[in-house]
Amino acid sequence: MKYIDLYYVHNPATQLQEVGQNEFYKRLTKAFELLEKNVAEGKIKRYGLATWTGFRQGFGAPDLLDLETVIKCAKEVAGDNHHFKAIQLPYNLAMLEAVAIQNQKVNDEEFPIIPTAVHHGISVLVSAPLMQSNVLKLPRELFLDMEGEGTPTQKALQFVTSSPGVVSAMVGMKSIDHVKENMEILKQDNWAVTDLQAVAEMLVSSNS
Repeated sequence: MKYIDLYYVHNPATQLQEVGQNEFYKRLTKAFELLEKNVAEGKIKRYGLATWTGFRQGFGAPDLLDLETVIKCAKEVAGDNHHFKAIQLPYNLAMLEAVAIQNQKVNDEEFPIIPTAVHHGISVLVSAPLMQSNVLKLPRELFLDMEGEGTPTQKALQFVTSSPGVVSAMVGMKSIDHVKENMEILKQDNWAVTDLQAVAEMLVSSNS
């Protein structure tokens, strides 16, 4: 039987400013009811949220999604055996909010979205890891100072895919050569967290 591996609710946070928190999460619960029905019928395996700004805003932003509340919506429908399993959001060398902005709470402590997702067992898939090639416009010296060998493109992707909690990064590629170049990073070990932190510090310094 054919089925969809992962079905996304696309950019739901756009409704938050229009309908408010209470109505929004009621609507999300209704959507999850339909998705769980499709899981039961074998049409999909799991579902998630594909977002742009929803998980990248600070506390108080009108379109900030609260991951714990989203999970509660899924549990309200299907208990602990729910199939809400993933989130998608942009994350790259020029957009570090997913690890830099503390906008989620776990046991009354504040964390960025990626470690929060890891805590809840939710997979993180990254969009725009190269930001439509704009990250390659960063100063070349930054790439030269990064860990290991490789092209700026490879290093930009390695930074994203090495980040703890990231399971996949979606890259638009127009040529076979680009595919071969990008696939080379699969042969390399992930960068250590200390190396990732060093890159982040370089980026902050270059912008200050």
